[in-house]
Amino acid sequence: MPRHVLLLAAMAVLGAAPALAQTPPAAPRGGAGFQRMHTNRDGQVTREEYLAALRQRFDAADANRDGGLSLEEFDSFLRPGRRAGQAGAVQPDARRQARFARLDTNRDGRLSFEEVQPVLERRFTRLDTNRDGTVTAEEARTNRRRPGAAEAPPAR
Repeated sequence: MPRHVLLLAAMAVLGAAPALAQTPPAAPRGGAGFQRMHTNRDGQVTREEYLAALRQRFDAADANRDGGLSLEEFDSFLRPGRRAGQAGAVQPDARRQARFARLDTNRDGRLSFEEVQPVLERRFTRLDTNRDGTVTAEEARTNRRRPGAAEAPPAR
């Protein structure tokens, strides 16, 4: 191969090196859930953004729009993308049934957002590992678990 072709190829590679070296690393990204909650794109999710996003998810799971979640709708809340009554929807298992019963504090057979909110608040507090009132993508990644799949309230 002619020497000038090799020289031109080497110069092209060396000429591109500074541009490649200056490319900043990608900003840390959380999962899709983090990105949906992260409405103002400042790199962190506030408690308000978190609860607002989960309220939207709660409302989306409320298939009959009665303001509360049945057991099947609760399963849709825990598993976004699956609507209650939708073909192929999975029936809630015993563990989710027990969680539903624990959260249904007024025992009316449906969950209001107010019954679910304390668990979501505790989840946010657990995600916010540095206790600054926000959750970063890194905190969300480190402590990943479905936001709706929060633990049961403390025993009475």
